[in-house]
Formats: sequence, C-alpha cells, structure tokens
Amino acid sequence: MSRPRTAALGVALALLAPAAACWSRPAHAARGPIVARLDAPTSRAAQPADYARLDLGQYDEAGCFLYVLRSTPGHALRADGGFPEGSPVAHPPEGSRFAALGQAPSGSVLLAEVNAYDCVDPGLLARVSAGRAAVAVFWNVNADQEFDYAVDGRVAVRLDSDLDVPTAADARALRPFTSGFRFQRDGTIGGRSGALALAERTSGVRLTAAGVDALVPRNLLLPLWSTPPPPAPDTVLRFAWYGDQERAERLAATLRAASPEQQRATAAYAARQAVQAGGLSRQPAVRAYLPDVGAAVPPPFPPALVLETRILWGAAQAASWTFYPEPPESRAARLHGAAISALWSASGRDPATAAFSTVDAARQLGTATGVDLVSRIEAFTSGSGS
Repeated sequence: MSRPRTAALGVALALLAPAAACWSRPAHAARGPIVARLDAPTSRAAQPADYARLDLGQYDEAGCFLYVLRSTPGHALRADGGFPEGSPVAHPPEGSRFAALGQAPSGSVLLAEVNAYDCVDPGLLARVSAGRAAVAVFWNVNADQEFDYAVDGRVAVRLDSDLDVPTAADARALRPFTSGFRFQRDGTIGGRSGALALAERTSGVRLTAAGVDALVPRNLLLPLWSTPPPPAPDTVLRFAWYGDQERAERLAATLRAASPEQQRATAAYAARQAVQAGGLSRQPAVRAYLPDVGAAVPPPFPPALVLETRILWGAAQAASWTFYPEPPESRAARLHGAAISALWSASGRDPATAAFSTVDAARQLGTATGVDLVSRIEAFTSGSGS
C-alpha cells in the first residue's frame, strides 16, 4: 500500500520518561488523561460478521485504531509521541494533532484518529509494543487498509490492501488468535470487519457504537525537538514584524553582523528578559538552566525541564482558544508558554538561529505583557544595556 507520510518537523526525538513536576502546573494541565471506559463484554472468538454493521461514527470513512496491550493511558500517550494537555480544544493548534482515548477492562488502551494513518507507523508500533504487544488497524475511502501486530518492539505481522495472510510467518504469528476465525474464501481476513475482529481477539477490546462514540478526544502535542535545528545554508535570517518592519530590519542586520559569541550573548539576554516578563524566573528548573544558555554550546534541556516545557506549551495552546474575557489562569498559561518557548529557543546549537528565534519569542511576549523587550534587547546589542 502506498500512502504519503508527512515528514516530521525537525529531528527525530527520543521518548521521555515521566518526571516529577518542577513547579506547580496550571490546574487544567495537571489532570491525568481522560479516557472512556470500554466495558462491552469481549470475545476471543470474535468474527468479521460481528463488525460488519458496526456504526463507527466519525471514523467510518477513514480511521486509524491503535490497541496497546497491558498498558495505561499515560504510557500509550507518551509512546505515541505526545503529551496530553489538560483540556480538549475546539481546533487543532499548530504543532499538534488529535486522538481519542479509551481503556478496556482487559488492560488494553485504544487510541483512535480520524482520517489519519499515524497508528500504523513502524516507529510508533515499535515504541508502543516495547515489553508488550500492540495492534493497529487502518482504513480509508480509497480502499487502503492495513492490519499490524507488533510484539516486543518488532512488527511481526503487516497485512496490506486486501488484508490477506500471504506468508507462513504471518500465519504463525497470528495462529494464537485465529482458531475458528472465518477467513474469506480468497484467504483474506474480511476487510475492515475482519481486521477489527482480529484486533478484538488479540487485545480484548470489544468495540460497540456506544463505546466508539464515548471515546474522549485529546489534543496531543508533538514531541519537543531536542534542540532547535539550524536553518538551511542559504536562509537569510530576518524578522517579520508587521507594523514595525523598519525596526525589524535594523535589529536583524545588527544580529547578522554580530559574532557567534555576540549572537549567543543576545539570545541569553533575551531569554532572561522573557523568563522574567513571563513569570517563570523563580521556578527552580528554569533558574538552574538559565546560566547554561550563555555557553558557547548550551546543553540540551534536562528531561524534567523538557517534560515541563511540553506541559506548559500544552496549557498555552489550550489557553490560546479561550474566548474573551480571558480568565487570569489562561493569560498566565499563555505567558508561561511564551517564556519557556524563548528559553528553549535560546538553547539552540546554532548561535544565529538562537538569537533570532529567542528575540522573536521575547518580542511576542513583550507585546502580550505591554513590556517593550525589544528596546532592552536593542540597548544590549549596542552595548548600552545591562
């Protein structure tokens, strides 16, 4: 089966282990993932006919179901490359995607996505099946279909298109779950209905229309890059500050002409100003890392700060969809997200990229707080600032 796969933004990331919070999280970002309980009685003898007339609602035309065995919602979400922000939002913000979540009494977790194929990505299946097993079922309106069974970090079965069982190896891997299974006369498993029946036999998750409808939508943040990537070699770094473009070009020219040491110093200064304006200057993990951004090559964020960054970004994304009048906690979440974004930008290994991206983040935060951080940065670059 041939499907275009969208390239991930930036570089590939390692999974993050859970870490204790380094500060008090916003209340709406502190809750654990909300899940639907899939309590329908399951059957290890499920047949394609059991799913032939199932109403899959919004997933009917195109969907991707990922069953993670002997798991928890938190584990499944982390392995899926996302960290759940606290509240579902009305529209998918940039740098995120949607999934829905449910858990069965069997201990399996179900993640479902509309019109997506993330669940059959080999890298994801390897991650979620480490130390356990996982099943993925995909279909769309173009008659593309896929069934995957992964065990201990390895995809043992991958059935494409007609969902047949083409090899002896596949047959052996599926044998524990196919006793009495009614294959089609042509040897296929019976399309989507057969794939969902096999998934039930394997995972212990019985899907019903009510259970599918109860799946709770979540907004998943994409993983944080380990460090901001440098631009392409022919990229001319500049600012796009509408309504203030003359100032933007002047500061951009100053930064482009600066030495790497000066660029790094500017990034560190802008990060300190942003952290102060955004209300994060007293947070222990931030205070511990701030001196590092002035180094010639700053170290990557430590795991605890990476996790907290994702939490704060998630809270900020959710707050960005708050309607006016904006409650104080939403404003605080947006400012915290902007401040941590500036600090992360300053950690980039390329001095020029770090300077431009951190100054950009600081300007946006200054606009939100009414503090002219750009004037402070201009004074710093001219040598008249602190």
